[in-house]
Parts: sequence; structure tokens; C-alpha cells
Amino acid sequence: MIWFDGERSYASPSYYIQKLYSTQIGTHLLQTIADTEEIPFVVSYDREAGALFIKLANPLDRNVSVKIESDFSLADQGEVQVIQADEEEVNSIESPRRVAPITSAFACFDGMEYEVGAKSFHVLKIFRKDK
Repeated sequence: MIWFDGERSYASPSYYIQKLYSTQIGTHLLQTIADTEEIPFVVSYDREAGALFIKLANPLDRNVSVKIESDFSLADQGEVQVIQADEEEVNSIESPRRVAPITSAFACFDGMEYEVGAKSFHVLKIFRKDK
């Protein structure tokens, strides 16, 4: 999972996925309803922070659109961490972050459509407006 040559080190794509799963977690799993479940997902909520975590894994060769609806009043902006690469791409001493999470902000609202890119893993973090 972590490789080194005595001077430098790098993490495997699997390491980054496991790190996102273990650090971007809520205190409660939320019940979800999916009209069509094309890709694996899990939704959790951190009551203390007032944050919703949505993890989406797309192993398909095409993008998938998901609709995000919540009983919570959502903040206008969220944070997403994305890892996306072809199956043969790997990290190396020469390219230690070729396949690594990229963090960015995104506009969010209840009922929004979110595009999950092909061959990617996404962690959305959305805060409650009223928290």
C-alpha cells in the first residue's frame, strides 16, 4: 500500500481509497432509496459536525448520473474528493500522485443531479444549512 526506496515514498491508489473510507465517515449510516442502483454507494451523517458524506464508486466505462435528495436543508456548496484513472494507471516513485484524490468545491442543492465519472471514486461532503 505504501512503497519506498530509502529516500522517497508513494501510496497506491488502494491506499487512497481506504484512507477516504476511513477518514470521511459519519456517526450514523442513513437509510437510502435508489430507484436504480447502477453503482455502489453509501451515505452517512456526522451529527456533531452536521456533515453528510456520500461515497460513490463507479467501476463502469461510462459516466453515471445520480440524483441527491435529502430531508436536511443542504448548504449551497460542498466539497468533493475524486480519484479517477484507467485500470492500468498506477503510482510510482517517479509519479507518486498519478492516481490520488483531487479535492474541489461544488454547488449543491436538494434534488441535484451529480455526475460520477467513469472508473472513479467520489466522496461528497455536504454540510447542513441549519447546523
